[in-house]
Amino acid sequence: MEIANLTNNTNKVVEDFYAALAAKNLDKIVNQFSDDVDWFIAGEETLAPWLGQRNNRQEVKEFGSCVVS
Repeated sequence: MEIANLTNNTNKVVEDFYAALAAKNLDKIVNQFSDDVDWFIAGEETLAPWLGQRNNRQEVKEFGSCVVS
């Protein structure tokens, strides 16, 4: 793949992500994540539901439900 094509593809992925975020479309956002996620937000989980470990798309979607309203 040429660098220009790779750059265009990367730009499209980022644009699609931000469009989904602006539209608050959690399904579209989550579908851009791998099935296998390693995402950790440090902090006391009992104080805020968005803190802690995320390991899969469903957990990312649950996170999104907390912060996208």
